[in-house]
Amino acid sequence: MKYGQAYEQEVKRKRELQRQVLIHLKEYGPCHYGGLCVLFDPHKTTEIGPALVNLLQWKHMERDGNNMVSITPAGLQWLECTKMPSRIVLNVCKSKTKNSEK
Repeated sequence: MKYGQAYEQEVKRKRELQRQVLIHLKEYGPCHYGGLCVLFDPHKTTEIGPALVNLLQWKHMERDGNNMVSITPAGLQWLECTKMPSRIVLNVCKSKTKNSEK
């Protein structure tokens, strides 16, 4: 089970990085894409790249023509969901999604 625990910790660390990016965008507003790379990966480990790409793919943030990124309503909703304990998050997020589809 060590592989499973290591994988879970890695996923948790990546999600926390994505969460920190969205918190930054929520608190400070739009930011240059490259600025986020420098801010969240000062040692150039390249971990921030995939995190930002995922946030864009999931529509949790959007990028304009000037490479400025901002948080989307979906990103704000995800931040709200991730505030709660993990066993509750899935049920609440599913219920919010179902309610918003009506």
